[in-house]
Amino acid sequence: MAWVPALQADPAQDRQAQKAAVRQLQHYVAHHTGSLTQVVQAEAGFSFGLERHVLVGKIDLLRQADGGHELVDFKAGRSAPAALEQVDA
Repeated sequence: MAWVPALQADPAQDRQAQKAAVRQLQHYVAHHTGSLTQVVQAEAGFSFGLERHVLVGKIDLLRQADGGHELVDFKAGRSAPAALEQVDA
């Protein structure tokens, strides 16, 4: 999987975000090596209705945990987009 730069990102900030993401993944793998076999899916897309709207996104990692599932959301230090698209259901 390749790094996708943020739209209109400052190149220096984007490099910092990429380095932070790599460190975060390395830390996660180092501390969860024994449970990596419990990973169900990575980059799992989802969508669901919320009142009159549809929430759409990606789950970084979905794994089995304690009779249920655990959602893992890695943060790379990027800020939210200036404008969000609203989609009516």
